[in-house]
Amino acid sequence: MKLFLRMLTLIFIALGADVGFCIETPRVLPQKIRWGFISVGQYYGLNQYYSDDGDLKSLADKNSFVLDSQALSQVNSAFSDLVSVLNEFGHSSLGSQLHLGQIQVNANPEVRYYAPTLAYGLTKKLTVGAALPFISYENNIQVVQTGSNIDYARSQIGPNVPEINAAFAQLDSELKKGINGTLSEKGYKPLNSKDETYLGDAMLFAAYMFKTNVEYDLKSSMRVYLSLPTGPKADPDDLADLETFGRYSVRAQLLGEKPLAKQISLLLEGSYLYVPEQDQTKRVPLNAQDALPDQKQKFNLKENLGDTVGASVGLAFAYDEALSFMSTYGYQYKFKDEFSGAPGGRERFLEDDTNRSAQTAKVQVSYSSVQDYLKKKAMLPGSVDYEIAKTMAGTNVENQTIHTLTLSLFF
Repeated sequence: MKLFLRMLTLIFIALGADVGFCIETPRVLPQKIRWGFISVGQYYGLNQYYSDDGDLKSLADKNSFVLDSQALSQVNSAFSDLVSVLNEFGHSSLGSQLHLGQIQVNANPEVRYYAPTLAYGLTKKLTVGAALPFISYENNIQVVQTGSNIDYARSQIGPNVPEINAAFAQLDSELKKGINGTLSEKGYKPLNSKDETYLGDAMLFAAYMFKTNVEYDLKSSMRVYLSLPTGPKADPDDLADLETFGRYSVRAQLLGEKPLAKQISLLLEGSYLYVPEQDQTKRVPLNAQDALPDQKQKFNLKENLGDTVGASVGLAFAYDEALSFMSTYGYQYKFKDEFSGAPGGRERFLEDDTNRSAQTAKVQVSYSSVQDYLKKKAMLPGSVDYEIAKTMAGTNVENQTIHTLTLSLFF
């Protein structure tokens, strides 16, 4: 079970589908026109998340746990031995009262993506294209321990009990190994900071423009996105793994635009994301308290990530032929993940809190030189789009803010 960042799955499966389009409008390319662009995005606020009851919390709180006698005994046999010895020689079950305080994993994840994309107007109504997103992932990870009562336990027993001295010496040895020593014993990779860049899941897409509804003056189109598993597979031995890429997904999107006034339009959007079932190697907890399943609890499961539905509504304002502004507010809901293949029905411990929701506000400003190019007033036909997207509320999702800059050229 991942200690943190497991909720980023929803972000990145949806990321590929939105690359380059920013706020969505029902547009397609003219026939035989090419559209090359690159989107650069950065995520902020990933060290905070909305819990299952909608409260905003720190990721550090999610990744902290108290090392009391019960938890210590489950993690390492040396702790179990010390608890037994203290209970035998001490008073009032001193061993059962032993704790090392709180272990807190402070993570500060930063994610950026770069997505070169090429689209082509196959017909007047159909545009096709492909994108290759490159992901830059940094995570400064620190492990902090506070609030131990070890010194108090020593003072209650005294220095002249050999069994106690030997047990504390063993405990000191285990503490020096640190949390990474415990992780190593269980077959995990060291919990070190991350700084890596890799290819994410490639994307193919198509956009089809429907016939304009003359009665309602409504333009509409459909887009379909297919993500291919070109990114890295999830690593069950890496607690800081993004656990996101290396999977197929299909997203269908309906878009609508209706003029409300001379320069103002209503924007409508609905979407559905489907992730096919696939085999996945996972560590399965023995129970709800088992935060670090060992190597023996690694199984090849059938993983069925929950589908995601979404909708948004917004306004577009065309200041002139070159400059425009858009704003939308949307809602997404992801259904619960389902697993099968674990012994004793223990896959249920992997499914907890995997249903998610998010309310997102977006603001975008766009500048296009296309009309000026046609009038021979600009050297190149292109555009620049800048968007800010902010999660305003949600459950089991990061409190993220995404800044995206898209540079386009038509040829």
